[in-house]
Amino acid sequence: METSTGSLLTTAALRAGDRAAELVEPATVLLADHLACLLARAVGEGRPAGGVRATPWEQDGTLGLVASWAIRAHALDMDDINWSTLTHPGSIVWPVVLALGAESSAPAETLLRAAAAGYEMVTAVASVIAPVHGPRLHATATSGGAGAAVAAAVLLDLGPEHVTAAVSHALSMSGGAGQATLERSGTTAFHRAVAATTGVLAARAAQRGLTASLSSLDGPRGLLAMWGGSGPVELPDSPGGLATTSIRPYPVSGFLQTVVAVVVAARAAATGRVRSITVRAASVVLDLTRDSGDPRWSLVDVVAAAWDSADPYAAADGPAYSRAALRGLISAEPDGRSVWAAGVEVVTENERIVRESSDPPGLHPTVAQVQRKWEHLGAGDPADPCGWAGDLLTGRAAVTEMVRDGRW
Repeated sequence: METSTGSLLTTAALRAGDRAAELVEPATVLLADHLACLLARAVGEGRPAGGVRATPWEQDGTLGLVASWAIRAHALDMDDINWSTLTHPGSIVWPVVLALGAESSAPAETLLRAAAAGYEMVTAVASVIAPVHGPRLHATATSGGAGAAVAAAVLLDLGPEHVTAAVSHALSMSGGAGQATLERSGTTAFHRAVAATTGVLAARAAQRGLTASLSSLDGPRGLLAMWGGSGPVELPDSPGGLATTSIRPYPVSGFLQTVVAVVVAARAAATGRVRSITVRAASVVLDLTRDSGDPRWSLVDVVAAAWDSADPYAAADGPAYSRAALRGLISAEPDGRSVWAAGVEVVTENERIVRESSDPPGLHPTVAQVQRKWEHLGAGDPADPCGWAGDLLTGRAAVTEMVRDGRW
């Protein structure tokens, strides 16, 4: 029997999980970033009526907690991003790893293995299907269920055949209209919740022996055929999963992270009064960030705030009366660079300054970046978020105790 694309991707994801011991450092930073998004001061769903102080786990069980965390992780649109696939694995994978890990009292090495396999699966599936469905569908939603299924299956200690079944179940339910990303609505967070909980349900179904379609991805009535794909599927090189996923350190759109970085760098070199600021970025980035009512998505507002404050973490402060003249000096030109790259040319009364970057600022996330983001978001204790995340992934702290913490 011919091996399906889904089973090949599942095998690759499990192999990534087996190499998870090599990924403790990036996993720690990405987990700390996820926890910052969950605990951000501006994020909250309120407490149940009547003064009952129940955690989501106590109130709705594991699935309820997974859904709650997936939504909250994206509430400020600052969850992590894999630039090569334009997906956001962390807001789907980590809720599954933490909630199901707590339910099963999983050891640290299993948490890490599940996370590595989940990240790999999200990005691998997206690299195959996103080019077929394009912007009509939301890539994080279409690939996220498979990643959640692999992570859940690892935590449930399923064998390879059952893991493949879990993935096939999840893939058969892939979806998520791209209109949500176009409108930047809260539905994009709901997509994450559906993908994450679908993955858990798929793994539980496989655990109970429910047989799965053999070719949910590449069969004649599979996803690729449904979305207009044709011909044999060529598996691309691994997009790298966990090791190549970035954080979004600054409180602006992911497409403006590098713009902020180059503008602040140019500001630091300027000695005279500014006469013009010209940003160069991919045309799709300029289209998405033009005339936005949200200051985090408005290129002109973000550039003006970053230049005025010289602080990348103040780049979403929005338009201010004092910046009206500065805004009039800002223009943008499209070019052929990637969506995560940017350049800026600044002319002042004394000099011409050019700054370029092809790497987004969170591409190789650091402890210092997460620490600053944690503080900016007002996430509170602990003072050392990466140390806390590291304790969870190395066994010095129990995930069950963390999940039962009333802050969640």
